[in-house]
Amino acid sequence: LDTEADKVSVHLEKLDEAVNRVDWKEAAGQLDKINATWRPIRRKWQGLIDHAELDRIDESFARIKSLIDSKENNQCLSEIAVLKQNFLHIPEKEKVNLSNIF
Repeated sequence: LDTEADKVSVHLEKLDEAVNRVDWKEAAGQLDKINATWRPIRRKWQGLIDHAELDRIDESFARIKSLIDSKENNQCLSEIAVLKQNFLHIPEKEKVNLSNIF
């Protein structure tokens, strides 16, 4: 899970940079790349993690697309931050260790 989350995180950083530069064309292109990277990861994660987590990620992608289309800079940056947190949170949450067993 860590490797896949890292792949998406790298693209999210590029998306964040494009939105910060107010480069909406680049932001839309980065979002397309993220979605292409996410689709196969999502299929793999479906059997491994809570479906509510996947739904939250999908909802964030939908909101980000809408915010890019409407050129809402600050809201878009906020939603990207939420999505980054979701991706970083999942591998840590799903690790098998004594603290999440007992």
